[in-house]
Amino acid sequence: MKKIRCLLLFLSLAIGGCYYLYWDNYTLGVTNYTVENAKIPSAFDGYKIVLLADIQGSEFDEKIR
Repeated sequence: MKKIRCLLLFLSLAIGGCYYLYWDNYTLGVTNYTVENAKIPSAFDGYKIVLLADIQGSEFDEKIR
């Protein structure tokens, strides 16, 4: 009975780990930063900068070209 519990625990952790790796590799993350600096001209108020990184070889790579 103890071997079965250990096996089920191991399988649950393995499946959960695989799901997390899949989710982490195939979803986009968004981080927002607000930069305030007196050296930035007021003409740039409201501008947004987008940085896409580490998407080579993923499903997103083909969609954004």
